Amino acid sequence: MRTVVSDAYRFFETFETDAGLIPDNVVLDDGDVVDIDTRTSPSNVAMDMLSTVAAAELDIIENSTARDRLRTTLSTLEGVEKWNGLFYRWYDAEDGSLAVHESARHISTVDNGHLTAAFAVVAQAFPDLHDAARSLLEAEDYSGFLADDGTMLGAYYFDRDGDGPGFSEWAYDQINSEPRVASYVAIGKGDFPESHWWQPRRTALPDESEYQQRPDGEWRSYDGVEVFEGCYEYAGNRAVPTWGGAMFEALMPSLFIKEKELSPGAWAPNNYNHVQAHRAFAAENDWPVWGLSSCGLPDGYGTFGVPQLGEWDGRYEGGPWVTPHAVGLAAMYDPEAAAEALDSLVELGVDGPYGLYDSVNAETGEVTEKYYSLDQGMLLSGLANALTDGALREYFHADPVGSRPEHLLEREQFSL
Repeated sequence: MRTVVSDAYRFFETFETDAGLIPDNVVLDDGDVVDIDTRTSPSNVAMDMLSTVAAAELDIIENSTARDRLRTTLSTLEGVEKWNGLFYRWYDAEDGSLAVHESARHISTVDNGHLTAAFAVVAQAFPDLHDAARSLLEAEDYSGFLADDGTMLGAYYFDRDGDGPGFSEWAYDQINSEPRVASYVAIGKGDFPESHWWQPRRTALPDESEYQQRPDGEWRSYDGVEVFEGCYEYAGNRAVPTWGGAMFEALMPSLFIKEKELSPGAWAPNNYNHVQAHRAFAAENDWPVWGLSSCGLPDGYGTFGVPQLGEWDGRYEGGPWVTPHAVGLAAMYDPEAAAEALDSLVELGVDGPYGLYDSVNAETGEVTEKYYSLDQGMLLSGLANALTDGALREYFHADPVGSRPEHLLEREQFSL
């Protein structure tokens, strides 16, 4: 695993710009770089910073090198255009300028959540950078994104199809998905009330027939909020479904949040069962590798997941494209199975000049010669957490943003 981490960090070392920002993706042909998408997002920057902390933690780079890189990134972020302290969806990685036409600019809560969490990690991992990282974190204001029903609005648009500025009409109303990082940090900052944690559904109600499974579970009360703690089941694995059954939806939050350590009655077994379901789905299809998630394809980009773990039938495709970052995330819950899967990916020729390529067709062996900074960061950071007993999570929870909502994790009981 350490070799995979070291190889993956080569991507960030090579392509991070002088401004300390990482491009969104890089395309290769026969091992040679043919295109670089120089846009970057808050999630990309978060994964870049998290990967640098992880690389230092594993002695892949010197602490002084990591500190210098992170200082450059923080300095650039201090100067970029923001809204209520929150970061826009896309910037130019070369200089931090806004990268899209004004009519398409917006604020994404899920992306900002990852960056807020990364600021907390940096603040605690490098005392010399504490004040700079904390200043950026404290300036972020999520309070306007609390929906009337207590869920979290997804975006703020500066021009909604010519109708002027305003918040999105849609909200994140499902707990088992990557936006729960934003929910968690908004509570940790004090921008959202703690009751927000109980508002997104765990599953639909049993009598809502439009969903692919009839969930099994019990009603429980938390802080006066009635919550249906439902779950689905696949191949003997009971789990709370995600939007589409993708690994990143279920496990990306565990890069930061101590779901494994603090939630033995809910998130820890749930996330482990998600990993086992991905393994079972691959075995059912006679694939040599497992791990479905959103990933690059030779001709574009695709969304993949275990269909039985998606709340709706057919939301994401059930493969056959497998992505290494899904295995990296899974390593936090089943490191032995992940290590074997990484060996299988290497045997299929997925390794490239900057770490493992973004995806491979589990049926044909075709490899996608692309690197996405988000995916490389999830791969690297997930493996780093597995190798260090959750060092990145320890840093996050050493910060008040990470520690204040801990009791919410400890109290919940899923119906697994």
